[in-house]
Amino acid sequence: AAPFAQLHYPFENNDYFKKRFPYDFIAEAIDQTRGWFYTMHVLSVALFDSIAYKNVVCAGHIVDENGQKMSKSKGNVLDPWKIFDAVGVDATRLQFCTSAVGEPKRFSESLVRMQVSPFLNIYWNTYVFTKQFKASAKKELRIEDKWIISRLNTLVKEYTAHFEKNEFNKCFEKLALFANDDFSRTYIKLIRERTDEGAPETLKACLKTVSKLLAPFCPFVTDFVYRDAIESKNIHFAPWPVLEEKKIDAELEESMALANRILAEILSKRNEAKIGVRWPLSKAVVFAPATGVLDKLTGLIEKQANVKDVQLEEGEFKIELDTQLTEELEKEGFLRELTRKVQDARKNAGLVKENTISLVINSPINFAGLEKEFAQKVGAKTLEF
Repeated sequence: AAPFAQLHYPFENNDYFKKRFPYDFIAEAIDQTRGWFYTMHVLSVALFDSIAYKNVVCAGHIVDENGQKMSKSKGNVLDPWKIFDAVGVDATRLQFCTSAVGEPKRFSESLVRMQVSPFLNIYWNTYVFTKQFKASAKKELRIEDKWIISRLNTLVKEYTAHFEKNEFNKCFEKLALFANDDFSRTYIKLIRERTDEGAPETLKACLKTVSKLLAPFCPFVTDFVYRDAIESKNIHFAPWPVLEEKKIDAELEESMALANRILAEILSKRNEAKIGVRWPLSKAVVFAPATGVLDKLTGLIEKQANVKDVQLEEGEFKIELDTQLTEELEKEGFLRELTRKVQDARKNAGLVKENTISLVINSPINFAGLEKEFAQKVGAKTLEF
């Protein structure tokens, strides 16, 4: 009787009742399937020849991490306030989006830390990176920018479709996949050394959209990030992300997926040969089916895999990696390793980018002719090998 009884219909509020009946949305636990969800429809059909509601979310029972019903006698009841203090309210809320609606919900502090905390850490780190990323005024969208914008719009399309069906676990799966793989592991790695304006503008667009999609589940951290990095307004008054279908490039997305597979295989072969990624290799021959715009992505593969030349040949997927280290390649690799060690030493000494150092390096390798280039990399005023 809730749809009409709460408004004292038909004795008052007649117009208001007609405006809001049937309900757009109701939610209750699974034990109300027969008791409330069913009875509401029976009464509404009998009295008004209408359904009582259009959408329903049926919550499953909360159980412990072993799937056992929580009870005081078993000693497995959790104090919600202790959980909030331990992992935060946002993480607690998001944990309920890791399984399908209506199924029993396993819950514990350790499950939160395992299933949602890594995602929230990545979200926070991308916010910090976006805030700190600097660039010149020159605006340029490169192929990696166009790819992540395409992936972002694909995410909006798929996420919104799941959201409208109340498939919140699938929403979280899509969002986590985008944040972990596409945004953090791939895009941010590709643009770390970029100096044009296209990268930070794209970064900000991604952070803005991801924050809006995440906001219904994690209202507090998303509002903080949005106000601090996007615009000084409450995120919950912002409009839902607009799908820009024209910016979805399925061919580019397919090619980038293959490029990432190629990169993973090259790194695996490096690992087998026990050659670290800082040591440059001369050549990799990639046999793969002719796919989209893969030829335009070889530069990105070369940079991430630290291979001088990636050659494409049509064929069944296979990679032949030249693991022969010449004297010049070894010298370049040692310089990379030295750069890392010097930068670590600078960091440990509490130096900032503007501080210059004097540097003496004892090495069995002759770096003649590379002093000036190396000195610039590590911020050395004087350098002696």
